[in-house]
Amino acid sequence: NTQKKIMKLEKAIEEKAKELKEAQDKSEMLTKKQKKMAENLVAAEQLISGLANNKVRWNENRASFAEKNELLVGDCLIAAAFLSYSGAFNFQYRKTMIYDDFCANLRALKVP
Repeated sequence: NTQKKIMKLEKAIEEKAKELKEAQDKSEMLTKKQKKMAENLVAAEQLISGLANNKVRWNENRASFAEKNELLVGDCLIAAAFLSYSGAFNFQYRKTMIYDDFCANLRALKVP
């Protein structure tokens, strides 16, 4: 009779030890998962912060690009005039022709 009680208690102890091991394994898995999620959260916060900083820079660049786009027509005219008309002349004459003559004419005509 006592032997049966001891066997039952040993069996119960084994079952509780097994449950404890399972609970510890689950706890360890959840701890690892929590650590991985915390790392992912930090990475996501860094990404969002970086994108927010880039948004400011992109907005500044957008304004700059709009201004440069407006000046593109005049820049192309100056480049075309330089390539077409000034190749045969020396540096000093080309400089005078482009900056004093062509640019002045474009400003007078209000070409951007």
